[in-house]
Amino acid sequence: MEVAIVVNSIKTNNQLSYLLTKESKKNDIIVFSQNEYTINTNNGFSICMSYDFWNYKGKNVIATDIDSCKLILKNPSIKNFFFYIWDLEWLRLKSFNYEDLNYIYNNNKINLVARSERHSLAVQHAWNKKCSVVEDLDVKKIIRSYDNEPINA
Repeated sequence: MEVAIVVNSIKTNNQLSYLLTKESKKNDIIVFSQNEYTINTNNGFSICMSYDFWNYKGKNVIATDIDSCKLILKNPSIKNFFFYIWDLEWLRLKSFNYEDLNYIYNNNKINLVARSERHSLAVQHAWNKKCSVVEDLDVKKIIRSYDNEPINA
């Protein structure tokens, strides 16, 4: 299964890149990074810069942070996608803009999937929206977390 994963940045020796490498053995993964990346090893997946995402027309797209969601929402070819809530970044923002965050967390185009029960509970309490749980970035479970069918199919 081909999956595009949009990240803010990807670096060698962090948990996200480890899990992406693990998942690339089972799936065809393309990573779009919004910032320069620092991976020098053969990790098993392609890495492109975020400006290449404008031409992407794939079916299964996963965001990993708020900025990635904003980027994906600007691509007219992507009708629905998944936000794999890797971190509760809205808790540490310097300026909390409720309307901006609410547009992400309550957007009908975005299916929320948390990486832990605690993340899911926090999202449900803060944004009053259902949030599935899939641990360890299991791509197939993320894609099937809503209605057991890939979106955009």
